[in-house]
Amino acid sequence: MQQVAVRYSKATRGAPGAIHRNTLPRAFPLIAVQAPYVCQRHSLVEQGDSFTHRLMDERVAEEPPTSERDLALRGNRGLLLVDVHWSPFAGKPRRGNRNGVLALRVGERGRITTNGRHTSYSGQWYTRDTYNVAFVEEVSAGLFTDRPPDREVSFERDLF
Repeated sequence: MQQVAVRYSKATRGAPGAIHRNTLPRAFPLIAVQAPYVCQRHSLVEQGDSFTHRLMDERVAEEPPTSERDLALRGNRGLLLVDVHWSPFAGKPRRGNRNGVLALRVGERGRITTNGRHTSYSGQWYTRDTYNVAFVEEVSAGLFTDRPPDREVSFERDLF
């Protein structure tokens, strides 16, 4: 599993900033390990007229968790089912929980994209989260970068 979170402001919401923002990577190379579960979280944050990349978290585990950020992971009859559970941290507009948005067989890769508008006392910002998920027996560095996902689902909405 890999999450790529892009955080941006009104300055890059529309053209020409959005043109550059939309060329940002939606996946990065993984660590190649022999572990049943690998998770990476990447952040791309707007700074001036460019974006700064940071690897926020990288871990391996002997067992996949039942949830990871806004996703719930569950096995069912040889499939990996991925649910999306919306939290207040996902931003506006609020969307309902969705079960089984991805159903992956062994060897398949999927991608879920969400976005949100966030407001606080310090202002407003926007996010686009890309979740790359794979149901594979062996993790390679290019798992998410060597080819497009087998299945792709977008929950992106107009953020006005």
